[in-house]
Amino acid sequence: MSEETPMHRPEYDVIVVGSGNAGFSAALSAAEHGAQKVLLVDKCPLEWAGGNSYFTAGAYRTVFHGLGDVLSFVASVDTEKAKKIDMSAYTKQDFWNDLMRVTNGRADPELGKVLVDESREAVGWLAKKGIRFELSFNRYSLSIHQLMAGKHTRLMDGSSSGVGWFWLLSTAGKD
Repeated sequence: MSEETPMHRPEYDVIVVGSGNAGFSAALSAAEHGAQKVLLVDKCPLEWAGGNSYFTAGAYRTVFHGLGDVLSFVASVDTEKAKKIDMSAYTKQDFWNDLMRVTNGRADPELGKVLVDESREAVGWLAKKGIRFELSFNRYSLSIHQLMAGKHTRLMDGSSSGVGWFWLLSTAGKD
């Protein structure tokens, strides 16, 4: 009779389920806050990894205070293009109203408040991690006499849309 050996079970400080923007962000944050071994798991095949971000074209909504604020984290807006953009602020109240509208008022109030209140800080953190944001002119604005106008409430990653989020975040996670 052979002696049974216990199954090797690796130990992790943090296990994150889901490879979308939220999952990768949670895994990166855990590592930043001292977790030595972080495991990110997803049930999908690698080619489908990225969670819902894979299907959303990388659209991301955040609070901002106008074009000057946004220019600190968006790519591909040079001085000449900036002169042609009419962009008002997207306030916490605007975000909250949109959240309630798209969820038919069913969003959890406490979680919704965190989402809205911390959205701008999260975008800055993601930008430092290598996510490149672009304004979504082709979806959410109107061009009149070469002036781009619109709320631009959604910003988009400029690297392969939603698929790009997965690859950029997975690259950041290897550091």
